[in-house]
Amino acid sequence: MSEKFWMTLEQAENPKEYAKTVPGEFTSSPIRIGNESDGLDRRDFMKIMGASALMASMAGCARRPVQKIVPYVNNPEEIIPGQPNFYASANPATGHGFVLRTREGRPIKVDGNADHPINGGSIHPREQAMIHDLYDPDRLRNPRIDGADVEWAAFDEQVSKALASSKGSTWILTGTVLSPTLKGAIEKNGFRHVMVDSLSMDDVLDGQAQSYGSRVMPRFRFDKADYIVSIDADFLDDWGSTVEYHRAFSEKRRPSDKGTMNKLVAFESTMRLTGHNSDVRVPIHPADQLFVALGLAHEVARLAGRSTEELSAYNPAAVAQRTGVSAETIQGIAKELVAARG
Repeated sequence: MSEKFWMTLEQAENPKEYAKTVPGEFTSSPIRIGNESDGLDRRDFMKIMGASALMASMAGCARRPVQKIVPYVNNPEEIIPGQPNFYASANPATGHGFVLRTREGRPIKVDGNADHPINGGSIHPREQAMIHDLYDPDRLRNPRIDGADVEWAAFDEQVSKALASSKGSTWILTGTVLSPTLKGAIEKNGFRHVMVDSLSMDDVLDGQAQSYGSRVMPRFRFDKADYIVSIDADFLDDWGSTVEYHRAFSEKRRPSDKGTMNKLVAFESTMRLTGHNSDVRVPIHPADQLFVALGLAHEVARLAGRSTEELSAYNPAAVAQRTGVSAETIQGIAKELVAARG
């Protein structure tokens, strides 16, 4: 008697019923063969494929809205269809010089102005992306009153009436305004002007006012600095006039004929672009910025022969205990800073 082999318990217990399920177990095609009840026959399969091809071809036959290309009646002298025009402009927030490329009056590209004294042809990536604001699909197309679109004439009329009745109690809220013309127009009309920026430099402005009496943004000449100490000020990325700082810092970063170049020490709480390019990086907690600055001020004053009485609480040992930055590190950086003074 020959041996019988089976693969599953169902095959061993009821081989006849199991044999009926085997032919369709690994069917490789949905097309019905012969008189089988499962799958599609060839006629139905061809119908479905033909309908699919027809629907796909009809998708490209949709009728688009009619648009007419109307030529100029009086063609502007400076516009030649297909030829770009270039205009000089500036970023109202940073003062960086731009060159705008336009086609038929539409700005399409922002580049730096090589003749500008601040950025010298370079611009920040955010400034290159400013062009997208003009073509933002969510940008308002018309003025609105109470959430409803209105015509400009109706909007101007209502604003004029509101300004006339306010009698000098109107507030204008804007970002930073550098334009003397716009500032003069706001002052001439008696408006109260408030400037608000998401990335504010008020701490620097207030510090300048307290130290020197003028609330202005200082211009840092990194191209003339031999030694730089940055305390969580990422001036190579998003702090101050970064494009100008990039160019100036790079000029001094190249070894000169004398074999000297600048040295950058960065105290920062997270790894950023300035710390990545520094010669010495010292990690600190954000709450310890002031203590590090006062500790350095204590040592600089001591090495310069000045009184340290008002800074006695911020001697290197006390700052080291508070911040975790060793006293030797603070003393060494202060010594190099004093040695590099102009």
